[in-house]
Amino acid sequence: MHRYSLVSSCCARRDFPVSVLQPEALLKPLITESVSPLPRIVSAQENLIYGIVPFEEDFYLIGPNVLQENVHLNHRLYDLPETELTRVPLYECGLTDYVRILLLLYHLKEEKPEGENDIMQENCLESSMAQNIRKAYTEMTFERNEMDKPHNPYDQEFREQMSIENGNIAGLRESLAEDYIGSIGTLAKDPLRQAKNHAIVLITLASRSAIRGGLSHEIAYSFSDSYIQKIEECRNPVSAMQLARDAEFHYTAMVHELKEQQKGTPVREKNPHIRRCKNYIYSHLHDKLTVRSLAEALDLNANYLSELFKKYEGISLSRYILHEKIERAKNLLMYSEYSYIEIAAYLGFSSQSHLGAQFKNITGCTLRQYRNRYGVWNGN
Repeated sequence: MHRYSLVSSCCARRDFPVSVLQPEALLKPLITESVSPLPRIVSAQENLIYGIVPFEEDFYLIGPNVLQENVHLNHRLYDLPETELTRVPLYECGLTDYVRILLLLYHLKEEKPEGENDIMQENCLESSMAQNIRKAYTEMTFERNEMDKPHNPYDQEFREQMSIENGNIAGLRESLAEDYIGSIGTLAKDPLRQAKNHAIVLITLASRSAIRGGLSHEIAYSFSDSYIQKIEECRNPVSAMQLARDAEFHYTAMVHELKEQQKGTPVREKNPHIRRCKNYIYSHLHDKLTVRSLAEALDLNANYLSELFKKYEGISLSRYILHEKIERAKNLLMYSEYSYIEIAAYLGFSSQSHLGAQFKNITGCTLRQYRNRYGVWNGN
């Protein structure tokens, strides 16, 4: 579009002409909204949106569309005349996808530094929000100083996180038992929400510390997701905080076990291919993984990957895959009601007897013995 006229239009909807989808009554107000150097998302007539993307002296007008989410938009058109649009079935889209479409057009002529966050901030962050945050910060700081209520000391938090990163269970206990002047910040007015927010922060920090300690980020993130989902189900503050502490000790124990396994092997620089390989294995344990299939997925030569893994991990890649599958089988035996044959199929074994033989070779137990000894569920 030129500033004051429609140059050309394109519409895949044969059931509606452009005159209906972009009525004259809306074009002029939308043109007025096109002054920003960044793409804008403009809300018009209830839940309809238009995208406006500047392009040299002209601009693209995309829409109308309907957002799937209920999102605050900074740019709105009010007191518009009634049009047929409210009766037209329109395509729905997610905000993230819509922003990416606008960015694609925005970067069409030349690469620009702005990204998704810039577009989100331009369109979705209320201008008064930053001022309100600074105002709240000033009031909270003044109140804490008046009441002599400082935050927890950072050095205590540092020792807590370093204990997790080093797999030091005793150190974690000591850091949590420290006596200090201070308190946690106010994260919510409701006591239960305050505890949940605090617990989520603790788990997030612990997961990152465990990753720095060598734990696979896929494992760390997956446990984080599981703990946080359970925290959201808690009905009292004590349960939420107990789950968070359990997560911290769980992460510390996993890092400790990892470091114990690495004892006696020379410290080597981390290799990005090995990290990618481990994360891929963790995410695809239900597949029939082979060295060749792994190499293809990682776009590496199979022999090179096999030799690299043996060099850095001190174990063959096929043996590592088997150990990871057996670890997953242990979890399924302990915490699920899946039958043995279902677990074998899920983990890509050719049969229940194949899984059973490999399981006993590594653990010294049959599937039934392990479930009877450690399983939460009864039966098989």
